[in-house]
Amino acid sequence: MEFFSPVPGFLLPERPNGDRLGDSIRYFGNVGAFPDLSAGPDILLLGLGRLSGEEGPDNRYPDELRRYLYNLYKGLYRPDIADAGNIRFDTLGEAETTDDRIVEALIWAMNSARLVILLGHSQEYTWHIHEAYRRRNTYFNLCIIDASLDMADEGEELSPSGWLSSILFNRLNKLFNVSLMGYQNYLVPPRLIQTFRDLHFDVVRLGDIRAQPEETEPYLRDADVASIDASAMQYSACPSAWQQWPNGLRGEELCKMARYLGMSPKLAVAGVFGLDTASPHLGIGASALAQVVWHIIDGYYSRTVDNPDFSSAEYLSYEVAGDTESSSLRFYQNRVSGRWWLRIPLPIDLQIQYNVPEFVVPCSEKDYLAATMNEVPERWMNSLKKLNL
Repeated sequence: MEFFSPVPGFLLPERPNGDRLGDSIRYFGNVGAFPDLSAGPDILLLGLGRLSGEEGPDNRYPDELRRYLYNLYKGLYRPDIADAGNIRFDTLGEAETTDDRIVEALIWAMNSARLVILLGHSQEYTWHIHEAYRRRNTYFNLCIIDASLDMADEGEELSPSGWLSSILFNRLNKLFNVSLMGYQNYLVPPRLIQTFRDLHFDVVRLGDIRAQPEETEPYLRDADVASIDASAMQYSACPSAWQQWPNGLRGEELCKMARYLGMSPKLAVAGVFGLDTASPHLGIGASALAQVVWHIIDGYYSRTVDNPDFSSAEYLSYEVAGDTESSSLRFYQNRVSGRWWLRIPLPIDLQIQYNVPEFVVPCSEKDYLAATMNEVPERWMNSLKKLNL
């Protein structure tokens, strides 16, 4: 494939024994042919290094992460994982830009596998993921795990510090919802957080995650795309992040969230970004992010696919009466997985537009208990506003 350069052979496990993850990954190698993806693998890895001029991208980031990921032991499952290597730019057509190449490679990857894991040098590549969705004319929910918010003024060029602005200010963007997870109050201007709330997006502080990490699961379950920045972790867990903070998510907390992401049947693309390849601690950071990727994979192979028919015997239904019929809330709980959903009734025109009889959003038992105490769940209110109900 002219879009990709092979995975260097020296990154593979030295003594294959079948137990390491790298022993089971079908990779595009220096000698081996491009893997056959006609059957559609479960997971496809794709590397995207730092664009460094005419000499091509610097692929140290994705390759260093592979070095640690390939040598981790796999879980008790039979992985069907392929690695397409790194996106290359020395074969660009006359009218093709680097942005075009990245977006086309992502569209190909999304059409080729159930879950794409992008090992990208910079979080601004989330813009390219969005552009792939925009060209496919498909709406999606974006989950951002980061300590800060990469926003710039409208009209500024795409950059690592302003990529989110390039998405939000695009009048043709395909975002339905954004969840910002793990942000730190003193690193984000209050007006930006208020703007997120005004747009009915979800914002969850680091302190809230630290207090109740299990409450992140509904937000993560609702994500089609996850953008994970190494800077979300505290310095002691990832000392080679581009932006380093004394506080942040612990490694095990981010790994737990990554597993929640992998367990979601909605997740289609997960990007892991943000290491400084010039850092003397690159190995520690690459090892930390490799374990994050491992937990996404482990979550994928731990998926319990919930029946989409909420009227089936697989679900328990709970009705919380309101003052009027329209203000009554209906919750569903899956008998097997224990996961909760909240029903949003739709008028006929929106049922036709979205091709669903009702709109359901992931929630938690905490939301149900709050509703029984006459507290309106924030997820319910935000969904109503986004649907203009």
